Amino acid sequence: MIETNINDTARIISGERNDLTINDKKVSLSQMPLGKNHFHYQIGNKSYDVRVVKNADKVMTLMVNGEILSIPYKTDLDLMLEKMGLKDLLAAGNKEFKAPMPGMVLKILAKPGDEVKKGTPLLVLEAMKMENNIKAEGDGVVKSIEAKEGQSVEKNQILIHFE
Repeated sequence: MIETNINDTARIISGERNDLTINDKKVSLSQMPLGKNHFHYQIGNKSYDVRVVKNADKVMTLMVNGEILSIPYKTDLDLMLEKMGLKDLLAAGNKEFKAPMPGMVLKILAKPGDEVKKGTPLLVLEAMKMENNIKAEGDGVVKSIEAKEGQSVEKNQILIHFE
């Protein structure tokens, strides 16, 4: 599922390949690749020429029928953290990274002294039978890791300290 805002209209999109649901309305979709990052879409009786211009920092920039659209989106992890009231958990400038929910640390990808940039993977946390790749939301230096691989953690338990 993806939550986005296109032309000041909020949309929730879910589904698979040819059968999508947009804001609780089922739509039929056909897609034909025309080249790298270039597609032709048929949604209902409307046709779209779509080129992916850029996809970074949770904003996808598309050229749709000659018009440039910048479309911000939220991933399942973003939506889950927001729903739990933890949307600022990974915000730039935080000196501590706390577990967003109870779970198990599957893999630690950072180590003390690592300089991390926005988007750098920090760890993999399994929660609610899902593996969540936790990434840095800002630049910083890892001061210490307070968890171990295989360790069960509680919500709000400090996992990483930043300088």
